[in-house]
Amino acid sequence: MPEYGSHEDGILMTDLNKRIDDEFKVKVLRGKCLGVTKQLRGEQGGWVEVVPRPIDESVPEAGQKKGFVAGLQGAKGLGVERLFWDRGDHKLIAIVWFGGSLSGWPGVTHGGVIATQLAEKFALAETLAETPASVTAAAIPQRLPGTGDHAKMPLPPDPMDEPAQLSLSYVKPTYANGFYVIRISPSVPLEEDPKHIVPSEPSGGHEYEATIETLDARICVKAKAKFEPSTKLQRAETQVKEITGASYESFKEWMWPSRQKSST
Repeated sequence: MPEYGSHEDGILMTDLNKRIDDEFKVKVLRGKCLGVTKQLRGEQGGWVEVVPRPIDESVPEAGQKKGFVAGLQGAKGLGVERLFWDRGDHKLIAIVWFGGSLSGWPGVTHGGVIATQLAEKFALAETLAETPASVTAAAIPQRLPGTGDHAKMPLPPDPMDEPAQLSLSYVKPTYANGFYVIRISPSVPLEEDPKHIVPSEPSGGHEYEATIETLDARICVKAKAKFEPSTKLQRAETQVKEITGASYESFKEWMWPSRQKSST
């Protein structure tokens, strides 16, 4: 396989971009994204495509991926992807590519790569879910080459927290050199969904579950992730409860009774 950034890799990447944009599922998801008419009426919910942030040419490292995934770029690696986010139900769908160099067993994508991809997509879903509504609502229809005028929003600029817990079940082989669909949604309580993927974890942070499927909807991997409380206030509340055994509100009232009374 050609090296990332080479002329040959550029040709393959052009072909992959065309193939993924022609993929039926991508077209359907773009059709679900908020269009011009609904946007002008002030509607803010529903699906939106999450696109890479504009590259600042003045910054040497602009546009470069970081971390483990940075070494997996190009047609031989993770190649291309298309991301879609449901701002109402907090669901993420990603159409991804697993290239030939990602194999563990011959022709089968390495389990570590799969786990890394899922961890990153879980983190993205958590970040988007925590993004203020005023920011996600700012997604507007815009015309990009080959993508239409549906609603889009840029990837979050801030670093994304990794899941505190991640569990995976490899159901079927995930073959290399193919497109797959990653679906992520908030976990449903066991009493509401008896077919839950894995047992529920203790409460305290957001939980998500995911699948990796072939384009014809055959499940290859099931997963679940849990995040720690994501805001400083939530972390403080959790720590106070662990240390004192009391709620954060009770702790504040005990520490600053006069202030609490004067503020009410």
